[in-house]
Amino acid sequence: MPVQIAKDILDKEMSADSQFVEYQIDLAGGEPFTCFENVKEIVEYGVRNSSRWQKKFWFFICSNLTLLDDKIKLWLENNHDWVILGTSLDGTKSSHDRYRCGSYDAVMRHVPFYRHLYPEQGVKMTIGPDTVESIYEGILNIESMGLTVSANVVYEPVWGDGKHKSGCLRQFAEQLEMLVQHYVNNPDLPVPNLLTLPIQLFIKQQDPEHSWCGSGKTMRAYDSDGRVLPCHRFSRFCTNKIFSGVGSIGERVETKCDKCAYMSACPTCAGYNWQVYGNPQSRTSYHCEFIKLQFLAAAKLVFLSNQSIIKLLTKPGQVRDTEADAKILYKLKAADFVMRNINIDDIISQVNL
Repeated sequence: MPVQIAKDILDKEMSADSQFVEYQIDLAGGEPFTCFENVKEIVEYGVRNSSRWQKKFWFFICSNLTLLDDKIKLWLENNHDWVILGTSLDGTKSSHDRYRCGSYDAVMRHVPFYRHLYPEQGVKMTIGPDTVESIYEGILNIESMGLTVSANVVYEPVWGDGKHKSGCLRQFAEQLEMLVQHYVNNPDLPVPNLLTLPIQLFIKQQDPEHSWCGSGKTMRAYDSDGRVLPCHRFSRFCTNKIFSGVGSIGERVETKCDKCAYMSACPTCAGYNWQVYGNPQSRTSYHCEFIKLQFLAAAKLVFLSNQSIIKLLTKPGQVRDTEADAKILYKLKAADFVMRNINIDDIISQVNL
């Protein structure tokens, strides 16, 4: 993206009337630090104009860390109040190197700096068919670095034929079971989102339109030519399609998700839905069985982590009528629903149906 287009976008967005009080400005690639001078100029333009815009904002840069050098690190330190860095780390060395061009050692050189400057930021971990067997080891490896982790399976159809996908699901279930026991035994550790899907929505659907991101709502994205997008996943670089507003959205296609009892708590990607079906509301389901296994693992963790509350439930008057207790009770009811209705063997046996 030419720097001037980026500056014009900032002027437009930050000068416009809006109901929002805070703004995160993402600079995404590719690897943004291949264009460090451009990134630097855009950020410093924003800082210079902050008093004119009179809005609270910060920049978020997603980097693979491989290009960090003394110059970039010094700039990040000097702009710590304005810039947050995010990165990906796929668990173990072998898993990370598998999908990220053998870059694990290059990344690890910069992890101490990253952890020092952004101790709360954590890392993103992507799970594919070649790394599913090492999820537990990978998450513990990340934790040993003093980092938290956000992990998810990919949504695309990468899992092979029925036999191969069944094998991946079996491995996934085993890895989740080990993680559940790990967090039951270590209750002070932050639990990754892999085990915290909002199963309470099965019982109390406070928001049936629960959104997994801000696509088309609290988010706007811009392609490198300045084209406005609902999110970056609508970019032609992701989809090989040109998005040009509502005219680019076709009829909603019904998928098997529409009749699923678990859809209210199942994550989806609007951009990928549009890529596949032409409509952001038509859900893809290549990740379906993996998410059901996550529901089951999340339910087990809720059940095993709240044994003291469960014991109190047998004693009238022991559970207080507070908002905190109500949330736990909803989760326990949801956990009971999930554990009664989701079975690992049934999920795996239905892959070929």
